[in-house]
Amino acid sequence: MNGSMAKNAAAFRVSAFALSVLLVGANLASPLYATFAHQLGFDSLILTMIYATYVGTLIPSLVLAPVLAYRWGFRSVVGFGLVAMAAGVGLFAIGTSAGVLFAARAMQGVAVGMSSGALSAALAQTEPRGDVSRGAVVATAVTTFATGAGPVLAGALAEVSAWPTKACFLAEGVAVFAALGGLLWVPNELGRSGVWRAPRLPRIPGGRRRSFWLACCYSALAWAVTAAFLSVVPTLVHDLVGGPAFLASGAAAGALLLLSGATQLVSRRWVSDAVAQRMGALVLVGALAILGLGSMTGSVTAILVAASVGGIGQGLAFMGALGTVTSMTADAERPTALSGFYVVTYLAVGVPVIGIGACALVFGLAAAIELFVGMSLLLLVALLVVSHSSQLATCDVAGVGDPRRRSSDC
Repeated sequence: MNGSMAKNAAAFRVSAFALSVLLVGANLASPLYATFAHQLGFDSLILTMIYATYVGTLIPSLVLAPVLAYRWGFRSVVGFGLVAMAAGVGLFAIGTSAGVLFAARAMQGVAVGMSSGALSAALAQTEPRGDVSRGAVVATAVTTFATGAGPVLAGALAEVSAWPTKACFLAEGVAVFAALGGLLWVPNELGRSGVWRAPRLPRIPGGRRRSFWLACCYSALAWAVTAAFLSVVPTLVHDLVGGPAFLASGAAAGALLLLSGATQLVSRRWVSDAVAQRMGALVLVGALAILGLGSMTGSVTAILVAASVGGIGQGLAFMGALGTVTSMTADAERPTALSGFYVVTYLAVGVPVIGIGACALVFGLAAAIELFVGMSLLLLVALLVVSHSSQLATCDVAGVGDPRRRSSDC
């Protein structure tokens, strides 16, 4: 391995580690929300608003991050994001009021918003062999594995620790400082053009815009389902069990994304981006049906099965969506395009969750989840119909530079 490849390999590993640390930290609280609500005395609407506050600061940060990256490079932007994450987990560890939790989620939103697009672009640009497609797959796999690992690790630590709502955040703080030290191996010039660019919409060639927006919609729906499992489904499990069940709640939240990451690693070599999106949506339809059944019957087992099936669907849909956007953009435009992609995705994380929380106040949590299931099923079916009508354009994007993929998609 020559010097350039060695430097890229080091930067690649550090970028993957930093992304995993950020996303583990952003999702540690999932199995703890019901306990926080009981200890601090707030209802399901406040719970979902705390969760969704993350989106309120994440989206402006996503828009601003490429502007700062062009001027100062990925390393500086990610460093700021890691400092914000340290502040967020510190506030969660304090956790003395709902207001403190709102502030903690706001800081986590800044952290992930500033860093996710930059780190995804860095993984594509520093892949040691110059394989942009592999860099995109690593970015999606790290995103899903880390997001899924957060709730499981938090639930496990809460079961064995004398400080169930603090231990995971203290451990995360140590990991954040390790990631900050690792940034020394990321070249300071990576992602930096030295030019100040005002925030703007992604520049996607006219023939590929429909595929870009379809990819955004697939990702949005996949992560809307994920957000339900990360926010309110652990509380439903808590209610069904009749008390604190940290590990079960963490498994309900995390199993989906752990299986999603495994699905991406297994399937990336045999399924194209365009086909992966459609297959993922079909599997998510089945997962939502099982979740609705579990909610109506009060079966924790059915909910865990729904999370497992949903993980396969989420992995395929998100892998295909992010791969499509990454492959259609040049290095200079990729940070802006990925930030736009993540803006759409994270809007789908926040808005439905708040809706579930509001409906839960009126109809109860189980009925609110069943309403979410019904609406999500309708949207997924509609997206599949629109995607089928646009199949030719989608195949054209997915098959660029890869005749094998083009023929398999069509």
